[in-house]
Amino acid sequence: MNGLTELEKNTLTTWRATLMQEKHGNLAVMIMEITSFMALENIEPDFFAILVYNYPSITNSDLAETLDRLEKLSLITINVNNDDGSYIEIKPTIQLFIRNTVDNQESVITKAVELADIGIKWIGLGGILKNNNFLNHANAIAGFALEHDSVLKKYPMSPVKTALQLIYKEEAEIGLKLSERILQKYKVLFGINARETLEAGRCVVWAYHALNMYQEAVELLEVLYPTAKNILGDEDELTLTSAFSLALAFQNIEEYANAVTHYDTLIMYYKAVNDYKQQLRIEYLKGTCLAKMGDFKSALQILADTFELQVEHLDIREYVKIAHRMDLETVGSLILNG
Repeated sequence: MNGLTELEKNTLTTWRATLMQEKHGNLAVMIMEITSFMALENIEPDFFAILVYNYPSITNSDLAETLDRLEKLSLITINVNNDDGSYIEIKPTIQLFIRNTVDNQESVITKAVELADIGIKWIGLGGILKNNNFLNHANAIAGFALEHDSVLKKYPMSPVKTALQLIYKEEAEIGLKLSERILQKYKVLFGINARETLEAGRCVVWAYHALNMYQEAVELLEVLYPTAKNILGDEDELTLTSAFSLALAFQNIEEYANAVTHYDTLIMYYKAVNDYKQQLRIEYLKGTCLAKMGDFKSALQILADTFELQVEHLDIREYVKIAHRMDLETVGSLILNG
């Protein structure tokens, strides 16, 4: 217990018994146990507001009183920043000691995972949690969850959701590390053909795309896509997004013919289900590939069609690039007759 004050040492020796004598003893113990599986710094008090949301018996007043008491017992420190609000911190020695004395780690980690899942929903809804700080803690919780099979079997998508949020919020390198850990774990826990494993693989792919690691994405997708197709079927959302990711990755490594092949598969599907918006978006991407391959006439025809129907992702500069390589009479005829 080096680096601790006498009060901290005395409190830690009997920390659970000490807290259970408090007015909100069960809440205080729950907070300290969950905190022991989070990152050390910048814990927003609003994170524990999820407890109020998740447990109707707990009030905001109970939470405020409990956090104040934990600070007076030197178990946590609450730092106030006028610009950023307040943050809770816990000393590494205290955190490790409490983590090692938790009676049922799986139960505590399960509660932490449940809170993290709600926090991720709050972020998606523009909630009160600050993205980067919260995701730092959700990442820590996911890491501990990966050590407990029973937690993963109950909440297999929780670590995946955390990794996806990290990728979406421009923390792709951290998201990649977490998603790669999830994928390796799920291959063993659920099997290589399980949906949980395929979802983890898709998460890795999206991290690769975010980091411009398109060759790595192709290598993984050449396994992931046919597996999803065989296990889940052609029309499953995971299969379709895997096909799209593979086509896009091929396009980015300039293997345009391979990209067109997969775009054609998607165009056929969306045409069959009358999803013209998706169909035309993909036809636009196919058109850009055809232009790169030198088939300017086909490319311009596709781009003219998508422009006429006002596809959102149309870049008018593609017309200019293609038109510069064709005679103006042909360009005009294609656009007028298209």
